[in-house]
Amino acid sequence: MIAISINNAKKDIEKYIRATIDNHEETIITTDEGAVVMITQDYWNEIMETLNLIRDKRALKALNSNFEKKKNGKRPKGKTIEEILQNEQV
Repeated sequence: MIAISINNAKKDIEKYIRATIDNHEETIITTDEGAVVMITQDYWNEIMETLNLIRDKRALKALNSNFEKKKNGKRPKGKTIEEILQNEQV
């Protein structure tokens, strides 16, 4: 993670965008009023997916249940490819 001033960001924003993307690293842009964090679109999507899972109580419960089963040496019950595809047919 790097931190830069707003003035440096203005001078060379392309460089900092490229570095953020290439290094998969956050860039903090600071101002007198506070700071913002620049991240890649992929990282943003991952964060949003995680937040959506946490908000979905049923999905979170299933995720925790399967984690506990795996931790205790049990294999979580899943669906076969055929079962998944059967549900997707129109």
